[in-house]
Amino acid sequence: MRAGKRVPCAAALLLLIGVTTAARAETAAESRTVVILAASGATTVANHLRAEAAEVGLVPIDDRSEMEEALALVCARRRAAGVIRVWSDVRIEIYLQARGDTPALSQVIEVGAGERDSLALRVVEEIRAHLVTRTAAAPADPTRSPGERPTQRLAAAAPDHPPPLRQQPPEQPEQGPSPTAAKESTPPAEALEARANQGATDRHGGLALSLAGGVAGAFSPGGFGPSLGANVALAARAGSGLGVALRGAFPLATRDLSEREGSIRWRPWLVTIEACAEPWRRPRWALALGAEAGAALIDLDPRADDNHVANRQQMAIFVFLLGAGVRAQVAEGLALRAGVSLGIASPRPVVRVDGHEVATWGRPLVMVSLATELGLLAIGRRSSEP
Repeated sequence: MRAGKRVPCAAALLLLIGVTTAARAETAAESRTVVILAASGATTVANHLRAEAAEVGLVPIDDRSEMEEALALVCARRRAAGVIRVWSDVRIEIYLQARGDTPALSQVIEVGAGERDSLALRVVEEIRAHLVTRTAAAPADPTRSPGERPTQRLAAAAPDHPPPLRQQPPEQPEQGPSPTAAKESTPPAEALEARANQGATDRHGGLALSLAGGVAGAFSPGGFGPSLGANVALAARAGSGLGVALRGAFPLATRDLSEREGSIRWRPWLVTIEACAEPWRRPRWALALGAEAGAALIDLDPRADDNHVANRQQMAIFVFLLGAGVRAQVAEGLALRAGVSLGIASPRPVVRVDGHEVATWGRPLVMVSLATELGLLAIGRRSSEP
């Protein structure tokens, strides 16, 4: 009789050990699973990432989600340790979910054209290092006493007279976590989306240099009329969105001032220094605000009739501008920029002919610009969520 009682006890113990081992194996697999999202033109880099991830023991899986979807939502839906979003062969974004006291991490890695061959290995090594750190920092089981082994806890929990064993139902396809478990283990969808949006706008560190060129139109009431010019800019922008730019504009077309004494051809030249910020940024576009200060030179070339004498003059004035615009990324290293600025000139330039005032300029001054921006250099732009 005693031998008969030990058989059910041993079977129950083996069953409990098997269930616990399977649960731990599932958790371990989730802790090594990374989801890969790849843009249409980045399949080569995505293939390299899969190979490198498998080489170091990670479990790469593909996801057909939209590229613009929040990475936190993708990570929660697939129950993965992190997500890799491949924008191009030189720009990759990674997200690792929170674990224990370690917060979630969102990071953008950009390299130069000469480093693209090693980008996949760099990303995988960085993810593995973060996962190892997070696993080591995870809190221990508070219910386990020092020195206690899991098998001891299972044996203590097994009853002397276990209920009859029932046949396990056939395995069902995985339906994902239950609503209760998802509610306890993951934040609400709104919080995840807000966290992802914050990661998209809160970029810390790094530096990007760019060169821009385009056209600009200027208008100021007072008689001069509108003018059309070409503008160029050399800009440096930090990963946080703050930046400075050196801007210049030279005239292409202006309307002559006509009076009974003759006509005046005028040509404005402009050089400014701008301090700018991008308070709201998305993966493909950003809102930009800026303040400019500089100098303008207006060249006046009069043509008088036979009864008057014409003297060519130049007027140098200070210019102050406040502006807003949008920068849209159309390709890797290439963006379009459109903006509008409002400012004043000081002192106010006044044109007089034969002693009477015929035109003024710069009170106020409105400028509209459209330019193409070419990236020259990008150094390790990164971001992290609090």
